[in-house]
Amino acid sequence: MKLSFLKGAALLLLVTASAQAETPRVLFDVKPVVGCVDVTTPEFSAVNPNERLIELKIEISSLIEAGVEADITQYFYQIECVDRDGVVANYLPKTTTASHYAGPIAVEQREEDVRSVGVNATGTFDLLVKGTASADVASKDYRSVKYELLPPQEQLVASGTTSRGRGVYFKLKPSPHVSIEGGRDFFVVLRVPLCWRTGELRVSCEAIGMVRSVAPMLDDTESSGAARFSVALYLDGDLEAKAAAAEFSQAETELRQQIYTHRQGLRRSAYPNAGYRLGAALGVVSSQLPRDWLHQTLSSPQGKVAEQLPPPIRTAAARYAAAKQGFLELH
Repeated sequence: MKLSFLKGAALLLLVTASAQAETPRVLFDVKPVVGCVDVTTPEFSAVNPNERLIELKIEISSLIEAGVEADITQYFYQIECVDRDGVVANYLPKTTTASHYAGPIAVEQREEDVRSVGVNATGTFDLLVKGTASADVASKDYRSVKYELLPPQEQLVASGTTSRGRGVYFKLKPSPHVSIEGGRDFFVVLRVPLCWRTGELRVSCEAIGMVRSVAPMLDDTESSGAARFSVALYLDGDLEAKAAAAEFSQAETELRQQIYTHRQGLRRSAYPNAGYRLGAALGVVSSQLPRDWLHQTLSSPQGKVAEQLPPPIRTAAARYAAAKQGFLELH
């Protein structure tokens, strides 16, 4: 009976440890095409006649696929202009703090001052009889000081620019009163040439989560999910630019689908025979495809690297490169 109890306790401990050790998994999503609104002011145009200001809204969605939100320590988002013409002029949200307390914290300090005056007289009339007389007068004063302290603040959002003003970052931290899961809008105002019609953004997302252990002192943090997205921008109201942005986005989606569908073919291109695969497992040979094979393929769809790829991926890459060229030519 005692042995069964110990086995049950050990099993419960293992299950608890397994549940505690589960790290959150987060999925991210961003719309592939975003229209930009011209927000140029007369004052800006007077000083910068060859430039304009455009505002874009990026909605980033997060889904906690596993684990709990309480184990998410922060989200880190970075938005960067791929082309060198865009410069960040403004962004929202700015750095934001909040408190768990509804208002100021009241503090009261009290001091007590006690003063005493005493008189003591002792007389001896003979060796057998002694007499003592005493008097004591005491007074107490109270002093009370009341004041208020500002409540302690914790940071919910931290934001700023990156890459010499060509990008912006946002750090989001959870709070008992604010959930970070779901969709959230981020606004960026870019300073671009007056002739601007299209552009491209790179959006990077990462979640940092807690890795729980049986002993809290052994808890650690690690990445709980990351993703990178390409976002096509166009000037709102420019139908030609909007159509080109949609075509560019569709070509990228098809390329990603082909890469996923033919991932086994990619593996065979990287390790063409059993000898290569064994050597890769032992760490003595490297892949036949370079690490930047996708970048090289998009830069040169008819190049040597592209020739090693499965035909469907090679065809999709050529379409993507053509769509991107047509999209950026409008810019």
